[in-house]
Amino acid sequence: MNKIIKKRFRGTTLVEILVVMIVSGIVFLLLFDGLNIINQYSHLVNRKINQKLDLLYGHQNLELILEQTDSMQMENGQLLLYGTNKLSFLTIDSTAIVLLDEDRNADTLFNNITDVHIHSLTDNKSLVDSIYLSVAINNDTIQLKYGLPINIARTLIHR
Repeated sequence: MNKIIKKRFRGTTLVEILVVMIVSGIVFLLLFDGLNIINQYSHLVNRKINQKLDLLYGHQNLELILEQTDSMQMENGQLLLYGTNKLSFLTIDSTAIVLLDEDRNADTLFNNITDVHIHSLTDNKSLVDSIYLSVAINNDTIQLKYGLPINIARTLIHR
């Protein structure tokens, strides 16, 4: 009553192994192409975020400087910002606004300027009340307005 059970083990052939290798190669190729697309997209997003952070940095710096400014005067293509014991220069050209402090340290506040309007409330056109900027960022244009604090602007009107 000894029954001998014979099991037959089936092995894989060389063709089956090659088919598995080819299919896995295609899957890995698609996977690595997908990772490359993800990396390109992340670089694009990081560049856009950095441009917006640069815009925010320039906006905050100019706001802070104008809060400490008593008067603004346009002279020789530069905007002179007079504050308590401090003089700063804004150099405005066709594409950027650069801030120069008393020590001649330069800091670029805005790049990609598309339009600048300088407004005066008095008959003396060299005394400036506010600055209107149009800044291109990505595919958008952002309008920014900066001015002297209200109490200082009123004293300029009554001079």
